[in-house]
Amino acid sequence: MKNKYMTALITLLFCIAIFGQQTPALKNKLSGNDAKNEMELLKKKYGEQLRIFREPGRWNEKKFEGNREFVITEELCERWSNNNWVNDNKMNYSYDSKWNLIESQTFDWDTTWINIGKYIYTYSQQNRLDESIYSYWDKPNNIWKLSYKKNYSYNTDGILIEEILKDWDSNNSTWDNNTKYSYLIGTNETIKEKIEYHWTGTETNGWWKPWYKDMLSYINNLISENLILFARDDTTWENNQKETYSYNQKKQILELLIEQWSTQWNPGLKYTYLYDSLNNTIEKVREDWYIIGNYWVNVLKYIDYYDSSKKLIETVIQNVPVDQWVNCQKISYKYEQISDIKTLKSIDRKFINFKILPKAVYINIGIKNKDLILNIYNIKGRKIGTFDLEKNKNNGIFVNLENIKLQSNVIIFALYTNKMQLLARKRFVIIK
Repeated sequence: MKNKYMTALITLLFCIAIFGQQTPALKNKLSGNDAKNEMELLKKKYGEQLRIFREPGRWNEKKFEGNREFVITEELCERWSNNNWVNDNKMNYSYDSKWNLIESQTFDWDTTWINIGKYIYTYSQQNRLDESIYSYWDKPNNIWKLSYKKNYSYNTDGILIEEILKDWDSNNSTWDNNTKYSYLIGTNETIKEKIEYHWTGTETNGWWKPWYKDMLSYINNLISENLILFARDDTTWENNQKETYSYNQKKQILELLIEQWSTQWNPGLKYTYLYDSLNNTIEKVREDWYIIGNYWVNVLKYIDYYDSSKKLIETVIQNVPVDQWVNCQKISYKYEQISDIKTLKSIDRKFINFKILPKAVYINIGIKNKDLILNIYNIKGRKIGTFDLEKNKNNGIFVNLENIKLQSNVIIFALYTNKMQLLARKRFVIIK
């Protein structure tokens, strides 16, 4: 692997990497417009050697909600300075009684933690994310000010099909259209297409103009390719970027190759991944294609560390200012435990019985004076039903399977306390 980049150009590419591949603790520090404007200035200064790549979508990151035992409460980002880690910024997370994320707040370090921005999340009666509102801290006036918000829409199966981003107009106290994302759902609840629209014209006399389109292909329910098209006009799409994914036998991603279109597909950047014996991602390396020399150049390395319960506790980010990897940033994670079946008394589990009835499941609960929540999941781990059992009045509940869209013949029942402490989980195969 050659590494003969000039130091200045490597430093520039590292700055690009931070904008294009932001770490969790940094992703809310810069708005999309700030990053875009900065990138445009760099492009004008350095010419076509600098190419801008859209961050690849996290299409494969689906987690089984019913198995969640911890929530993250803090991400602390430190930077490497004078051979030591010093505070840079952090994000704190807050949750409601059902452990839905309701607030995330960003701080910068300046001898003390200074407010930067925050998101407030609200949910529908179906426990789906309904709205997120971002506010920034107005330091001179010592108040929070609205900036933008996102609203989310779902189909009848509870799958996200639309996001609308609106900016706050403080002069008129109105929310103005900015960006819209529409999702086309394919088989097995996978995303087939994603179209990005930008609002054009005035707020009262405008339209949604197509901007980008992601077209995803799958092999064995794993994304194999994402073709990204740019809208030359309202009806004409042209090639822009292509993401190609490869996996190992355990269905873990090994490489993500990103190419950009000119008159043909040209290499742009790639990520390679390493795993430990417990299937944890322990390393991700980003390389950029050096056009002039036609070879790959190391840019960033992400090194992950885990505790004995397989929780990610630290990510160290390194770059290559000259010819070797050096520390750049470190992110440390804190968690709060929300369920652990091993800590429950056996008597609490002893009297939870599931009985199969024709077209229904009856759950007999012998636990008194508890507010309980029953969640039902499909085989992919997506919640397809929920029931609140206030004070467990009847010590039991009938679940009518005819009212639930199963998608497959396998369903999973998970019974929680109102603090989302897992009491019991049961997997059923429905014979039709």
